[in-house]
Amino acid sequence: RLVAWYEDRSVNAWRWSEVPDGRGLPFSARPDARCRVDAAARASPAPGRLAPLADRWSLSTGHADGRVRLHDARGRLRACAFGPHAAGGATVCAADANDGRVAVTGGADGVVAVWVCDHAALAYGLSHADDSDDDAALDAAPLAPGRAVARTAADAPSDFDDAPLLCSHALFGHGAAVTAVAYSATLDCVVSADAEGTALIHAARSGRRIRRLEDVAGGAPATVLAILDADVCVACAAATELAVWSLNGDRRATATLDAPLKSLAAPSANTVLVCGGADGVLSVRRTFDLALVHAVDLSAHGAPLFLAFGADDRHLLAATAGGRVVVCSDPKSRLLQLDAALSNTVIGLDAGLFAF
Repeated sequence: RLVAWYEDRSVNAWRWSEVPDGRGLPFSARPDARCRVDAAARASPAPGRLAPLADRWSLSTGHADGRVRLHDARGRLRACAFGPHAAGGATVCAADANDGRVAVTGGADGVVAVWVCDHAALAYGLSHADDSDDDAALDAAPLAPGRAVARTAADAPSDFDDAPLLCSHALFGHGAAVTAVAYSATLDCVVSADAEGTALIHAARSGRRIRRLEDVAGGAPATVLAILDADVCVACAAATELAVWSLNGDRRATATLDAPLKSLAAPSANTVLVCGGADGVLSVRRTFDLALVHAVDLSAHGAPLFLAFGADDRHLLAATAGGRVVVCSDPKSRLLQLDAALSNTVIGLDAGLFAF
């Protein structure tokens, strides 16, 4: 399914199939559900304050009361908690589309929390993880004693197995408010940036700090982060500055863009990085040197606030400030899809091809 969350707390869902719809489009989609998110005390919506999880659940931050909220597929509020965040509460959050059960939040107090959605066994494993594989990590510092775990299986109440949202542990090290977070299940790492222009890399499973990066994006606070699994690096954006760092601490490339960046996304091969600018232009850049390869003007629909690739990277989905979901596809990929559909029809393998 393709699910979109709107500023008025409405949620739309479409049944999505990456096969031609028979009317010229290289995909098929039809309305599936519509609901509203129960988000009491919600502050002004902003990018980076909502993380999609598995089964159409979502985690939201940036509320007036500072709590982290978990919503189910029908928009109902399933859990509400402060976690380890103190002053100001949680302000940003992120999740990995390949995981769907783990999310991370960053707060105005400089704390980063790792949350597990509706999976008690996973929460137990994360909060009791063995960190032996991180012994050789440079600059590795254990979590602060007594504050490492906000809620674990060891001290959880009797309803632990039924709790839909659990904080496995908290990550420390920032001296200022966290402005952006990113999580990779593949690399088992959390990258967080703060208002001082510093980024920290933690191992998500053990909670150990792996590395500290200074001046990650021209000295300004990074507002958008994207972890590139295949290249083992992270892209950091602050205003019009974009930089790619390896997780070993080397700055690989930098670029100055024409407009402030609102969103980042990369296909699974990490060959390119798609940047959504405040001017409504999508710029496609090579990851190794950030050279511009292609640009798509979406200014008629507003700035791209969120970007995501489809399951096989054939389509790029852009959620815009104008309230639209724009689907972009590679013309060559579209022709290959149409050719495959025609070939299947000829040899009689199209049974149910266009059915949902």
